[in-house]
Amino acid sequence: MWSVNVFRSRQQVYFTRFRNAWAMALKFGIALADFDRLKAVFKNKFFGQCMTRNLLIFDLDETLVHATTERLSRKADFEYPPYLVYKRPFLSELLSATKPLYDFAVWSSSSKEYVDAVVGEIFAEFDVKFSWAVERCVQRVDTQSNGYVYIKDLRRVQSHGYPVERITILDDSPEKIARQPRNHLRVKPYYGLEDDRELLAIAEELVSRAER
Repeated sequence: MWSVNVFRSRQQVYFTRFRNAWAMALKFGIALADFDRLKAVFKNKFFGQCMTRNLLIFDLDETLVHATTERLSRKADFEYPPYLVYKRPFLSELLSATKPLYDFAVWSSSSKEYVDAVVGEIFAEFDVKFSWAVERCVQRVDTQSNGYVYIKDLRRVQSHGYPVERITILDDSPEKIARQPRNHLRVKPYYGLEDDRELLAIAEELVSRAER
């Protein structure tokens, strides 16, 4: 446990280094994106030592919800026209079980408007540190399908003060987490089945990970 004096001392060191980095950026014309990365390095060097919380990033489609234009055998939980959106069974149990152990965030390869709408519905009672959409992904050509894959590079999250080793991302698409596979907790795709129990097993695994 850090004492208050030690914390303040290191805090002062961090802000001094940050001020010097900013001056260097102005002097040499460092690109804004490069400066943001530089800032993250200094921020994480100081705050990373204080950070004790883990970060759990959720994908949305086929992970927590199933959105479709075709009505299933039961009523949709909510609508985002033209889509009917069905929550995955035991979603609330998953969030309640992991809330004491993780900070929450969302990262989807869908549009920002859709992400904001879904997050508003399923995380209404929970704090979400950030919710990112497709524009935060890195687009790459998939040589197998000749289409595109949207990669979620977790290094981009470090600017929020979370070291990569403290991040877990729950996603049904392993190709999207190809750059940090150790941080990926893969979930079976969800297509609307009422008897799906996947999130119960995921909740148990996440609690176990947090206690290691």
